[in-house]
Amino acid sequence: MDITPPKIRVRDFGSKNGTYVNGEKIGQREIDQSASPANPMKNPEYHLKDKDELKLGQTIFRVTIELGSQESPSRRKQSKNLSTIINRLITEAGAGRRDLQLLKDLKILKSLGSGAFGEAFLILNQQTGQLLALKVMQPEVVPSKDNREMFLQEIGKTKTLNHPNIIKILDYGYGNGIFFLMMEYCEGGTVADLMREIEGCLSGSEAIPIILQTLTGIDPRLAVLRNETVPICLRDGSIPKNLASVIDSALIDNPQINFPTSANFKEALIKVL
Repeated sequence: MDITPPKIRVRDFGSKNGTYVNGEKIGQREIDQSASPANPMKNPEYHLKDKDELKLGQTIFRVTIELGSQESPSRRKQSKNLSTIINRLITEAGAGRRDLQLLKDLKILKSLGSGAFGEAFLILNQQTGQLLALKVMQPEVVPSKDNREMFLQEIGKTKTLNHPNIIKILDYGYGNGIFFLMMEYCEGGTVADLMREIEGCLSGSEAIPIILQTLTGIDPRLAVLRNETVPICLRDGSIPKNLASVIDSALIDNPQINFPTSANFKEALIKVL
């Protein structure tokens, strides 16, 4: 089963008793066929819908898909509070407050999204006409004075990064109890946005260029990823065997064993493309 909210896909990999959706069999190996030679890719994927019934042997699952389209009252309150704080700081910057000059001439256009620690806003520099993103940290999560200074030092170092595959931090500051980061605004959206647009997972030909660009921008340390029990080559038959093998070598608890750096992983990918 492959779950990419709100999409759920299921495939029978050659089971003995078969897999049924709403009483209809979507896959099962032949009676005279053992488990080992069963071809798991011969059965197509089935896209589950809300209220579907999935039967595996004697076990029955009923599918419920709930779309969280409505913003919670607490999130709306957070958005209102943070936008009010930022607008106040913008006003103070316009009045000449020296430590907030990076906020001068800015105008909040809309919220781009929020999380447990803060919110991001789309802002307009009214002097230059440039669209920017402003990330704001909730006042209650601001750390102690020592940690705050350490945080600002680390942000200062990150600000020096300049790479086409990294969203650049343009400036940062602290005022009235909150941190804020001014960043480039990327209007193209995220990979998750793209998957929602196409209503499914990306194909190998679509995903690999994105992965290569991401690896180019990553610091030479490969992030730890976790693999599922089913290898990539069995999850998607469209992915070439050599490419699937490289991907599976990275999707382990300690990928550094096979690829000490992201550059090594990228090199291995390019060799099998």
